[in-house]
Amino acid sequence: MLEGESTWRWLWRLPALTALRVDLNARNGDAAVQALPLGPRRANRLRTLAFPRNYDEAEDARLPNDHLAAVLVACTELRTLRIHDARCVSEAALAAIPRPALLQTLVLETDTPVAPDAMVAYVARFRNLREIAFPKEAAATCALSLLESLSRACPLLRAASFESSEPDRA
Repeated sequence: MLEGESTWRWLWRLPALTALRVDLNARNGDAAVQALPLGPRRANRLRTLAFPRNYDEAEDARLPNDHLAAVLVACTELRTLRIHDARCVSEAALAAIPRPALLQTLVLETDTPVAPDAMVAYVARFRNLREIAFPKEAAATCALSLLESLSRACPLLRAASFESSEPDRA
């Protein structure tokens, strides 16, 4: 259903749509991008965008970086961004967010190809960020330096979480 451009055209044009949780991947990403409105009504009103776990772990099923950037650039009211499979997140995708001062929550649940220090440089654009969640690589390498840099760049930051690779102990 999500592989059809008409489905995406219908979704993007819903006037009251403010939250979308969708499995966007390589198979349906082309249709999603092709259906984005052009011209003065290009922007949508999404405030919350979530890409849950993509259960197809195949390399070719991953959302291409340029598709993610194209979708994000159309989200001019974005406040919350949650991405389970953050392997598609790049500097260009984060830079595509058109109004970075509006973003308040950023959750990256699994590995990202962006180095933690580079991630801070891009996340620092989100001056009103209140919550951030990093995947386990960031926690393992430099949690303290990330938090020091982010707390200076994002003075409203109140919650930060780092996924641990250690199992829970009961």
